[in-house]
Amino acid sequence: MKVIFLDIDGVLNSSETMKEGVYLDNKKVLLLNEVITETDAKVVISSSWRIGQTVKEIKTFLKLAGLRRHPNIIGFTPNLKTGFRGDEVESWLQKHKEVTQYVIVDDGSDFLDHQKDYLVQTEWDVGLNWFFADQMRDILR
Repeated sequence: MKVIFLDIDGVLNSSETMKEGVYLDNKKVLLLNEVITETDAKVVISSSWRIGQTVKEIKTFLKLAGLRRHPNIIGFTPNLKTGFRGDEVESWLQKHKEVTQYVIVDDGSDFLDHQKDYLVQTEWDVGLNWFFADQMRDILR
């Protein structure tokens, strides 16, 4: 199974869209749709958006923003006390041995050294674009 660990702020939006009050940019969601479709990947939400939400609620938010492949959202990384995303991704992977490939798409860098080759680090002011989407595809192939 292929998995995309998905952050939301700085990935599915940008500093510009946030200033405009747009929290999920449809163009960025469409790019995510393409990557999911082309790679047949499942999505695990690693964003702070997962805190206090259910998977169903996150699926609804993303569906309203244009995510066609919302059934591919299979869960959340755990919210560990360390607050270190790399630990949360590692914990999720330890419980899901069926994962054969994964990519982390995040505007942050708080990941373990052995995860860095699987990280597509977007930029907060840009978010997901064609360049980053191509990096995701390359890692998942």
